[in-house]
Amino acid sequence: TKGLEMTLSKPRGNWFSGFVNYTYMIRSSGRFGFVNFYEATNAQRTYERNLSANAQSKPRPQPYARANLDFFTPADFGPKLANMSPLADWRITMLGSWSRGSFVTWYGGGGAPPGISNNLQWKDNWALDMRLTRTFRPSRDMSINFFVDVNNVLNRRQLSTLGFVDGVDLDDYYRSLHLPAEKLEKLLGAGYLSVPGGDRPGDYRKPGVAFQPIVATRTLASVDPTLLHERPLYFNYQDESWYQYRNGAFVPADPELVERTLKNKSYIDMPNLQTYTFFNPRNVLIGVRISF
Repeated sequence: TKGLEMTLSKPRGNWFSGFVNYTYMIRSSGRFGFVNFYEATNAQRTYERNLSANAQSKPRPQPYARANLDFFTPADFGPKLANMSPLADWRITMLGSWSRGSFVTWYGGGGAPPGISNNLQWKDNWALDMRLTRTFRPSRDMSINFFVDVNNVLNRRQLSTLGFVDGVDLDDYYRSLHLPAEKLEKLLGAGYLSVPGGDRPGDYRKPGVAFQPIVATRTLASVDPTLLHERPLYFNYQDESWYQYRNGAFVPADPELVERTLKNKSYIDMPNLQTYTFFNPRNVLIGVRISF
């Protein structure tokens, strides 16, 4: 493990304190060197190409950042009202974090050949929490602190891998994504066809949107007649156009349906365990703490 860590902090202040931290880190793991050495050159080369016997995880950057920002008013700030300062002792604390998405190796649902590793990267992870507090001091030895904790302030959804039943369910999800063209080119050897796009693992179908299957094909004539159905949208690589199957023939697809499907990502095959698809919804906790 190696990398660089930078922290900018302001530990004290009358109105603001906090810190921002950024860590750039890469890791290597696996077997370095070889357990066996063969006298025959060909046997040694074959053994060295055996990735299962000499597995290595090549360095991949895994940076992350954290920030804790504290905004507050002084204890004697503002005018007094009935022996109290309404504008004093207010505090807002923001806690944010970010980490780069993890890498995975995926080759159309089958084993990846040598040279293909960590070819897909999940979307980055983001989080933002907030706490609002107000402290009253009715006497020198007593303080009453009211607080509001808000977890996931922006109510940001993050896809969880716990929602996938098994590897088949996960493969179905990967296959439904519209990966960038450069990613698809490397997957052609696996007989994999999809619509080029800008998706990454971690993208999801918008809540409440019905699933709209999409079938990618090199030519319309190559579609298996036993699999023809009127529900899917067909993307034809030959002319890069969209079609639907109606009354025994292919016809140009409804442009509004295509636009709506791509905009809402209706084509994404979501995990089968819907209960575990998203965690950490926005949560608000209100409380009071008395100290004496």
